[in-house]
Amino acid sequence: FAENLLPTKPKAGSFYMLGKVHKEYIRIPKGRPIISGCENNTERISWLCDQMGKEFVKKHKSFIEDTPDILRYFEDINENGILPDNSKPVTIDLKAMYTNIPIEEGLAAFKEQLDNRSDQTIPSTFYIELLKLVLECNIFEFDREFYLQLLGTAMGTRVAPTYANIFIAKLEKIMLEGCPENIKKFLFCWKRFIDD
Repeated sequence: FAENLLPTKPKAGSFYMLGKVHKEYIRIPKGRPIISGCENNTERISWLCDQMGKEFVKKHKSFIEDTPDILRYFEDINENGILPDNSKPVTIDLKAMYTNIPIEEGLAAFKEQLDNRSDQTIPSTFYIELLKLVLECNIFEFDREFYLQLLGTAMGTRVAPTYANIFIAKLEKIMLEGCPENIKKFLFCWKRFIDD
């Protein structure tokens, strides 16, 4: 089992910029930093952590899988007439979310979900140690130089969206539970979608 988690040809991830050509620019578009983690040192353990964590993502009440999923939801509430009069959609965008998730808090949220598994044959602490390696050992190459990502979610790794979803679900739960009743009464629904 353990040897299957080791990379066959260890290498660093690759850093590049993806131009934001859909946004206004004068000469050169702003770029979105991308790290390709294909076949990097932690790819296989990231895959394993993702397999264990992604089952929890879809169980969160606010989870939206993709655009067709939210459109089906809107269609359903419109057809059943449960949308309150004068309702207005509001969106919130979390900028640079991945790089701003504190590692210890993200690991704690992930572990909390793993601890709820019915099958504890492999302890949660084992997966958390692997996930910690993914987050703290994200080495990538750019212009023949090697870098270690020090903050936030490891960019370019398979488990990143699952990890971010689990953390944000925990964060939104805390926020919604602490929301004053005079504001909470205006929230008809709360849905979340990670677009990257």
